[in-house]
Amino acid sequence: MTLLSPQSIKIYAETIGISNLSEEVTQLVAQDVEYRLREIIQEAAKFMNHAKRSLLTTADVNDSLANRNYTKIYGYSSVTTSSFRPVSVGNVFYVDDQEIDFEDLLKSQLPKLPQRKRIGSHWLAVEGVQPQLPQNPQQDISNNVELSVNTTQKDIETKDLTKHALPKEQQIFFETLTHGLLKANEIEASQMLGTLRNELGLQLLLPYFIQFASEMVARYLRDLGMLGKMMRMIDALLDNKNIFIEPYLHQLMPIILTCLVGKTLCKAPNENHWSLREFSAGLVAKICNQFKTTYSTIQPRLTKTLLKIFLDPSKPLTSHYGAILGLSKLGHEVVKIMIIPHLKMYGDLLDHHMKDQRSIQHFEAGKCYKALLVNKYDVLNPRYAPRSV
Repeated sequence: MTLLSPQSIKIYAETIGISNLSEEVTQLVAQDVEYRLREIIQEAAKFMNHAKRSLLTTADVNDSLANRNYTKIYGYSSVTTSSFRPVSVGNVFYVDDQEIDFEDLLKSQLPKLPQRKRIGSHWLAVEGVQPQLPQNPQQDISNNVELSVNTTQKDIETKDLTKHALPKEQQIFFETLTHGLLKANEIEASQMLGTLRNELGLQLLLPYFIQFASEMVARYLRDLGMLGKMMRMIDALLDNKNIFIEPYLHQLMPIILTCLVGKTLCKAPNENHWSLREFSAGLVAKICNQFKTTYSTIQPRLTKTLLKIFLDPSKPLTSHYGAILGLSKLGHEVVKIMIIPHLKMYGDLLDHHMKDQRSIQHFEAGKCYKALLVNKYDVLNPRYAPRSV
């Protein structure tokens, strides 16, 4: 006795146009079909066991069929159950498909299109530390402490921040170089900056140098000598081809912009803070030219920041001077688009500050006027130019 009766084989044969089958043939076909079914089910059970499941699914059966080069069964899934209805004539059954109103189908909303495939980039690791980004695998926190209503601050387990472990030699090198740079004369400072410009093993020390520059600029904001040393140190780091400085550009730019458009960078107004601003403008241009292929948005963002300062009449003229220098260092095209359309309005502002020739604003306005003339855009009235700037 087989699982499939000869009568079932005859019915299946009639559906494909075969009507004359003998009893002997139907019996042999039924036995062969039973063997094939057992073989497929046993193979499907292996896929089920391999997936560590106790329930056989249609996906397991399809995998078994594909493994034996049989055609998969389409139209059946593991989540939907099909209902069969008998035909009034004979032992024939059919799948009861759901009737769908064509008008309702036309009125229904179309499904959302799938997102286009694209390739993106992100930081997998920075200096050996994996950043917490959605694209990176999330770290498994196994030591979670459940907090209750009565949990006190003492019961909460805290962990210190992860710190880079520097070798003792590099710690001594960093301390010697930074302390020496603060107290060195021009010749010694040039030698130390040359070390920063050419040294090979500075990658681990790079975040420490940037943090050092940030702290020194914030602490000695009105010390021209210290600010100049920090800008020269950043310039040396940018010239070093042996370090990977791109991840730290967002920390460098505020330091440089402070020395470029800061309101007051010296103790006395007659000190030469103009040269510091000019050097800082050169650093801005160097960063834009050096990393324009890696970060295509860095120059537009800097241009927008400098233009905002240039057009703000509430900003001091010293900040305007730095913004003009920064924009002019980015090229003639930037000057043509960002500065030229606003020269008439800015000329009126300079006219207001140049009325009193004894005031410091008169001298500062003259420096702004000269910064515009250096780029050979002589559009302001020459009579406003002071005799000595």
